[in-house]
Amino acid sequence: MRKDTEPPYLESIPHITKDLPYSAHTCQYGTSPEEVIYLHWHPEAEFLYLVQGSLSVMVEQEEVVLNQGEAVFIPPNRLHRARNCSRTPGIYQAFVLSPTLIASPLERPQFQKYVQPILEYPVPCCHFTPKLDWQRDVIKYLKQLLLLAQRGEGDADWGLAVTGAAMVIWQLLYHYH
Repeated sequence: MRKDTEPPYLESIPHITKDLPYSAHTCQYGTSPEEVIYLHWHPEAEFLYLVQGSLSVMVEQEEVVLNQGEAVFIPPNRLHRARNCSRTPGIYQAFVLSPTLIASPLERPQFQKYVQPILEYPVPCCHFTPKLDWQRDVIKYLKQLLLLAQRGEGDADWGLAVTGAAMVIWQLLYHYH
């Protein structure tokens, strides 16, 4: 529930804990053209991968139509929402992360070089399709990352694997975008 002192559309659902600077979830949606993801923003970055269906994702004033097997990167603090644009049921997966998973602001040179430029890039989002090699790689690592993150603590090295996959995706984003 939103408090009166919170900024409008700030999502009140916590995405990170002190132990895990990320969250991952899978959502199914029906055939209705209504909002699949309500209008909101949060201080974390988000990767959205479409497993099935077709979504119109609005990030600030930019619309991206995601088709099955595509993904979008939404930087922190960007207002966003999604609607079903195919009137067929669908499934999406989200990986929401604090940029501190990549580099802490305490690691100032690395944070300034690799994290801050992506957070401050003027384009509100990045659409990934399998058409370009580097974007296909982002999608491949994102699928791996989502699987690892949702599998969780059952694997002995899951934390390292999640961080490693997130860093590979961030490196591709930094290098090409």
